[in-house]
Parts: sequence; structure tokens; C-alpha cells
Amino acid sequence: MYDLLLNINDFFVTYILVGALLLLGVVYSFVFNFAQIFKFKHSIAYFFKNNQSDKLASLRSLAISICAQVGVGSVVGVATAIKAGGAGAVFWMWVGAFLGMASIMAEVLLAQKFRIFKNNQYLGGPAFYILEGLKGILGTRFAKILSYTFALSLIIALGFIGQMTQSNAIAISFKDAFGINEIISGLFVALLGAFVIFGGVKRIVLFSEFLAPFMAVLYLLCTAYVLFKFSDKILFCLEFIFISAFNPEAVMGGLLGIGVKEALHYGISRGLIANEAGMGSIPHAYVNSKDSNPLNLAFSAMLSVFITTMLICTATALIILLTNTQNLNSDIMMQNAFIVVFGNFGSIILALCIFFFAFTTIIAWYYFARINVLFLFNEKILAIFKILVLFFIILGAILQIDLVWELSDFFNTLMVIPNALALILLLPLVRKIYKECKKKAQCNF
Repeated sequence: MYDLLLNINDFFVTYILVGALLLLGVVYSFVFNFAQIFKFKHSIAYFFKNNQSDKLASLRSLAISICAQVGVGSVVGVATAIKAGGAGAVFWMWVGAFLGMASIMAEVLLAQKFRIFKNNQYLGGPAFYILEGLKGILGTRFAKILSYTFALSLIIALGFIGQMTQSNAIAISFKDAFGINEIISGLFVALLGAFVIFGGVKRIVLFSEFLAPFMAVLYLLCTAYVLFKFSDKILFCLEFIFISAFNPEAVMGGLLGIGVKEALHYGISRGLIANEAGMGSIPHAYVNSKDSNPLNLAFSAMLSVFITTMLICTATALIILLTNTQNLNSDIMMQNAFIVVFGNFGSIILALCIFFFAFTTIIAWYYFARINVLFLFNEKILAIFKILVLFFIILGAILQIDLVWELSDFFNTLMVIPNALALILLLPLVRKIYKECKKKAQCNF
């Protein structure tokens, strides 16, 4: 089964997932007039302006978004990309993120357009805009099939399998750093998760709002110390990334069998796992926010991709390359890098970083999956869903994870296909929404 999934994912990721995400990113970069460059200043300035009545809601959405994006993919995913695709994968990760900043704006605008108010809360996301937006284009029956496929794939990918990958990373890091048995780590994470998810949406939001900036600052401080310690190697490291992206044989001699295809494949795909742009998950973070202009939320989502990939993932890549641990197995790459920098405390520092990254992702992914459970079913099934989530958290801590990662890639791709199709077919509507938002804006978008 593992070999079969490996072959299927190799085809899907290389020719469908990567192709679709690159196409969407290019198209929407033109639709939004390359807002990643020309409006990026606004996305930052928005959060420093006073008298913004909707500012807090937008900041909370950004916090949930970052909690979802900055997970194990920001550490293990980047290490895997470098191991399989060489240092050049980092460059393609940047390219994918730059284009994804445009795609995610379209997702958020559509999520705001088609969200519904039910049981004192907003519900929305790709399942909703696929169903309602594509009814008149593809017919109700086919729109239902696509929306249900997306919702079910997200529940499996993030609600179940994704929880396993995150809890597994915590369990492994805790065993390496503290000698704690995996099952004990799994039970601890499940109990802490139960405290948050059984506290309802309000507790999830408050938890995310508190931890998101803390974990990002902690990791970036570690990176700043690495950059200071290896400052004489930074320029060489950046040069190594660019050369490896376009001519891997020039720096590797072809000995590892790594070419441009592998660098692009792993850079884009592992970057997707980290920032989730175009995958359809992040718009859920913004459906409960009401901003006087939805474009502010779209800019907020764009900023989250930048923070996740350009800062956090790049930090991981630089730590690995500057400490020259890129030739080790991906599962011990970061651990050895932290030991090189911080000595005996390296494993402990990394374990804490992974815990914060992975646990906040567990909570955010539960929240996203919860919305899709409510789309397919009703609130009565939520209790069962919560128990299943906790079960998969414990299971993930004790399982061999290779097969789980392949299953995760497979269902991630199943999410991308209907979402990407909707983003292409609804492009005229996105352009219309964008123009309307610009007209009613009080500041110069």
C-alpha cells in the first residue's frame, strides 16, 4: 500500500498539484495586479492603524491562520524538501509562496462572499463557495459532488490524518529530548487538546491568539542567534540555494540524482504543506471575521503566507544549511542542527518549538475540519467527531509515520483539485468582488 501511494502521489503532486497551484498563483497575481508586491505594505500597515473597529477580528483570524500554517511542515516538511530536492527546493518554496499569496486572497474573498450565518456563528469556506458558486456553471449535482469531495477530504486530511502527523512529531521530539514514552506524549497532547476543543470556538480563538505570536517569535529568535553565529556563511548559503535551484549538478555533481524537477517538486509541495495556499484550508480561519471591507481579510491571509514561508520556513532552511546538516536523514536533520548551535540544550529547544508548532496546528485543523463536519452533517455528530480527533492524536504518537505522510499528501491533493477548479471557474466573480472592494475602500488599495 505504501509503494502504491508513493507512485500515485508522485504523479499527482508533480503533474496536478504543483501545476494547478502554479497556474492559480500566476493567474491571480495578474487579477490582483501583483498585490504581493504593490499592496504588501498595506497588509502590514493595516495592523498598526488606530480606530479600526474590525481590526481585532482580523488579527484573531490571522492568529488562527498562522497556527494552522506553522506546523510540523515548517520544520520536518522543509527538512524533507531539502533532503529530497536539495537546497534548490528552498528557492521553489519561495516561488510557490509568492504565487500562493495571490491564490489565498481569492480564497478568502470567496469564503466571505458565500459564508452563511447559522446557530449564532458564521460557516464558510471552499465547500460552501464550490456548492453555491458552481451551481449555475456546472449544475447542482456536479457542484454537490465537488463540494462534498472537498469537505470529506479536508475532514480526513486535517481532522484525522493531519492530527497524526503533528502528534507523531511531538512524541518523537519529546522522546529524543526528555526520554518520554510515545504513548505518554500522545495522551498528554490528547488531554490538552480536549481542554481546548471542548471549550468551543471562543477558547480555540483565545488560545490561538495567545500562542501564535509567542511561538513565531521564539523560533525566529533561535534563527537570529544561528544567523549571528554563522554570519560569515550567509551569503554563500543564499548563493548555494539559487545555484541548486537551476543547476543542481554544479554543486552536487549529480551524485544524489537531484535535478531541477526534484527541487521544484519538493519545494512547491512541501511549501504547500507549510503555508496551505490554494489548498482550501486557510479561508476557514476568516469566515467568522466581519470586516468593513473583506479585502482587509484577504491582505491578512496574504501576510500569513509570507510569515509562514518567507520567515518561518526560510528560518528552518537556513538553520539546516548553515550548520551543514543537509546531508543527514531528514528525521534527524533539525535535531543535529540545533545540537550544533545550542549544544546539549538543542534537543530541548527544538522539542519545545515543535510542540508549540504542532499543537497549535492540531487545534486550528480541528477548527477547519469542524466547519466541514457541520457542512456535511449537523451539530449532533460533533461530539463523536471530537472523540475521533483525540483518538487519532493518540494513535499518531505511536505509529510508524511514513504511510501516514503519504496518506496526508494524497488527501491534500484531493482537496486541491475541486478547490482549484472552483477558483478557475469563479475567476470573473473574484475579479468583480475585488473591484467592488476597491471602490468602497476608504484608503487607497
